[in-house]
Amino acid sequence: MRAALIAALAVCVLPAVAQALSITSLPPHKTDRACAVVGQFFRDIIGGKASDFDLGVSIITDELGEVDDGEIAALARSLSSNDSKTDSRPAKLEELRLIAKDEHSPLYVAVLSRSLWEKNRYTDMDGMGMQEKLPPGYEERRSFWIVEFSSNSVTTLREAGEAYQLAYRDSAPNVCR
Repeated sequence: MRAALIAALAVCVLPAVAQALSITSLPPHKTDRACAVVGQFFRDIIGGKASDFDLGVSIITDELGEVDDGEIAALARSLSSNDSKTDSRPAKLEELRLIAKDEHSPLYVAVLSRSLWEKNRYTDMDGMGMQEKLPPGYEERRSFWIVEFSSNSVTTLREAGEAYQLAYRDSAPNVCR
């Protein structure tokens, strides 16, 4: 009787376990949903609702390195305030550019824009290599992030200022249009 019960459980459970461990069982990535998923992910981080860390999402920033559960509040602050002042508006996902197409694990460059407070502001360099100091105020800033998906879930979010060149190539379509 015991052997029959074990055999019956094996017939029911083993295929489900095998399917769960198989990459082919993942549903294909839906590019048309990616913008909403990434936008909501950033809103959750900034709003302090980032529970996705428990699900194995890896977040890496230039300031904090690899973010662990105890650093979520610091990450939220770094994306919503600067020089001890809150941004004039919440950060928003401006663009999401597909840079590596894959049925299950595509890569994107996310362009996040925000209006942050700067104590020390300067004009752009003029032709003589000079800058003029401006009074403190809000400035529009963009940050660039590499976003990796597994199926339709974010698995990695990595700040990558150097990725701006990838974001603006004609061959990298913006999926947030």
